[in-house]
Amino acid sequence: MRNVVLMAMISVGTTVMLSGCGGDIATVKDGYLNSYKSTTIGNAFNNYKVYDKTQWSDFKTDNGEKVVEFIGKMKPEALTGICTLLDGIEQDDIKESKKQCISIFSDIKSAEHIVQFTINHDNTFEINSIEFKYVWSNGKISKNSLELKDFLADLYNNKYVFEDFSNSPSDQRWQIVTILTKSFSMLKQQAK
Repeated sequence: MRNVVLMAMISVGTTVMLSGCGGDIATVKDGYLNSYKSTTIGNAFNNYKVYDKTQWSDFKTDNGEKVVEFIGKMKPEALTGICTLLDGIEQDDIKESKKQCISIFSDIKSAEHIVQFTINHDNTFEINSIEFKYVWSNGKISKNSLELKDFLADLYNNKYVFEDFSNSPSDQRWQIVTILTKSFSMLKQQAK
């Protein structure tokens, strides 16, 4: 079973070859990840069905490091869809879990994936960080990191994270939804 517990901030060293010209953004968008050479990074990220809108930018850090940043603004159903894992299960305790799930995920005003690519001096780049940012209806913000392997697998297969579990037994789906609901509830309480 995939790790569904939210992870602490990660730094990843997935190096890829640069291709194309026209600036750092074009270099990343036209590039390929070593494990996903069937389509460009730009095509995979810009066409991921989870996103309503995508945005690319670049900047230099205070120490001169060049960074390309991708932001994917998520569709609301990308989160509330997790609750659909409990559809068709008529037990009272599971119905209550679905209400809690809908309540917590509906309270997210916006959510986005933020992926940063570091441009190296040797004409390669790396995924440096992947972050999930949530803005709650009260205006507070939560952030957490995503596991690179699972994130990229879902993105390149163009599927919602919960699709992997839709055919699981009802008790497993209930456990997944319960874990995610509690995790997001804690994120909301810790929001700043």
